[in-house]
Order: sequence, then C-alpha cells, then structure tokens
Amino acid sequence: MSQKKQYNPVWLKSEKFWYTFWQKAEPPWRPSRGEINLYEKIIKKVMRKNKNPKALVLGSTSEIRDLLAKYKNIETTVIDLNLPVHRAVSRLMKRKNLRERLVVADWLKMPLPSCYFDLVFGHGNFENIKIKKHDLFYQNISQVLKKDGLTIIARSCLETAFRRPVNFEYVIRKYKKDPQFFKNFQNRVWILYRLVSQPGVYDHQAQGVKFHVLMRKLLKEAKKQGLSNKEMRNLQWMPELDPYTYYVEVDIKSLKKLKSMIQKYFIIETVYQDSYHPAAKFNYDFVLRSKN
Repeated sequence: MSQKKQYNPVWLKSEKFWYTFWQKAEPPWRPSRGEINLYEKIIKKVMRKNKNPKALVLGSTSEIRDLLAKYKNIETTVIDLNLPVHRAVSRLMKRKNLRERLVVADWLKMPLPSCYFDLVFGHGNFENIKIKKHDLFYQNISQVLKKDGLTIIARSCLETAFRRPVNFEYVIRKYKKDPQFFKNFQNRVWILYRLVSQPGVYDHQAQGVKFHVLMRKLLKEAKKQGLSNKEMRNLQWMPELDPYTYYVEVDIKSLKKLKSMIQKYFIIETVYQDSYHPAAKFNYDFVLRSKN
C-alpha cells in the first residue's frame, strides 16, 4: 500500500515504539490533571443514580482506565483495534482493573450492545478518523449509550491557532534566540500548531492538519537558517516520529463548527477547558447527553 493511501500510518508502529512515545507525551495529547478531575466528578454523578455503572473507554488511554480502576463496582470495557498500542499504554497504568475487558474492534463498527453503557469516555479519538466518518462515530457512541447516560469526549479545535498565527521564519528565529523554550513539550505544541494558517498546512475540506507538510516546510526553513540536524530534531513534537510520513490529523477549525457537529447527536451539558498551559486552548472536553 502506498503512503498516500494510508490515512494515519504512524499507528502501525510496534508496542515498544508506542510505549516510549506515550511515556514522553504530555497534555493536551494525554488527559491533564484538570480533565481527570472533571471525569471523576462525572463518574460520581453517575454513581449517585447507579451504584454499578458500566463504562466504555474508546481507545486505551491509561489515565482514564486508572481512574475507573479506583471504583471496584464499575464494569469497564475498552475498545481498541490496535493491540500493540493497547499493550504499550497498559504498561503505563498504575492500577490493575479486574473488572476491565478489552474488545478488539473498530470504533466505526462498534460491536457492542445498544443502550448498555452509563458512561462513555474518549480522549483523542476523533483526530484519527476521517472527517466524513465523524457522523458515523457519533452515531455509534449514541447507540451504545443508555438514555440517561453521559459521554465525555475531548475534542481539538484550532480556532485559537488561526487567531494567533506565526510563520516558519518566526519559529526558527525563536528557536535560535531561545532553544530552551522548545525543550518543553507543551511549548512545542503551542507554537507549532500556530503554523496551521500557513499555505498548504491545513486541509479545509478534510478539516485536518497535514503534519508531513508542516514539518517539511519547518525543517526546510530550519536548514535555510543554518540549524544542525540535532537542532532540527529539537523542533519536532516527537522526534521519534518520521516528520516526512504522510499524516493528516483531523482538528476542527472553529468551535462553532465543532459544536454543530456534536449537537446533531447529543445535548451539550458542559464544556470544559483546562488552563495549565496555552496549549490547552486547542482542547475542549464536552460532557454530553444523548438525544435518543
């Protein structure tokens, strides 16, 4: 299969790669402390109505699974198609959950019983699904959720990035002036996402960031301004990733658009945004109730 036919080929890496990758990743790519506090409040809210709730985790996010493992009366189902990623992330967990089961399946097929779950959690899921499939994903979540159940999903939105754009020349000048700034993961996320307004970086039809284009242009400018190979690696979100690999991540451009997509299937009860770093401005947590 050619690279251009692979929507997100970085997910094909090994368990060892993903263990190292997620060890180094920080919010907003992983749930923040504030998000986990929000999730726990929602869990307690649901448990006031149902002492033995059923929870579904979309993907293998260790922080969410650790939180659910605190409550011995919660039945937890994890649905993930990528076993190497699941095994890698499971190694980062701090608690063992004897009431957790894994379903190896595609989120777009969701082979789970209808109206079964009291809680559904998703962090960083939609970014890996093509925009034309998002409606189906929402439908699937709504179908497995109980009528009075709640869904908590973290969704990315680049409105702030488009409002505070920078160009490639600026980023390299900043690196040369203050390389320490780029040693912080969240600083790199904050400044590099703001390059989405540059020509060819954001696909408005697919609602996605072309990471391979962004990094190619950034490293071209870095080379032009005389940065070494080591310095160029320091500019990347994750140096472990091949910057030239074809990779599109779906990040909705406007909050209005994002809300309109969600409200087709859910009632928005709460919208939460953490404040640990400016990079948190790219991420929203929605607490949702099904319209069904």
